Amino acid sequence: MTMLRQFLMAPSLARLIQRERGGERVVEGYFPDRPHHSIYVQVEEDRSSLILSSDGIEGSPEERAGIPLSQAQALLAVASGQVAYVRTDLSLGSRKLHLQQVTEPGPLCLLSVEVPQQEAEEFQPLSWFGPEVSAERAYLRRRIA
Repeated sequence: MTMLRQFLMAPSLARLIQRERGGERVVEGYFPDRPHHSIYVQVEEDRSSLILSSDGIEGSPEERAGIPLSQAQALLAVASGQVAYVRTDLSLGSRKLHLQQVTEPGPLCLLSVEVPQQEAEEFQPLSWFGPEVSAERAYLRRRIA
């Protein structure tokens, strides 16, 4: 099992990384939370999905169902909130990193690092990661939307 740790990132560094590595545009539309689950639609460049998160918290186990783009766009139109970002996937040794440059509703750069749960205590972020915001719910994409 892995934990997702999030860090704020300087926009200038994020732009340099995206220019060097490229990225994929993603739009997510969120629906109101239910007591034990949340639902959102995600449109990527090559696929669209309807996603059920079992306990309403990002990073929890998710069930993903592929849907046609036309249906995804219709769901986005009725979603209560949306977030758009450019995602750049990176690796640092054996770790997976995901840079998310949020463009809508406003600019924000976040770096997510997947850390195995048994290594979570020993994990030392690199100096360029920026301040950690993992525990702050305001930086969840659902809350940003």
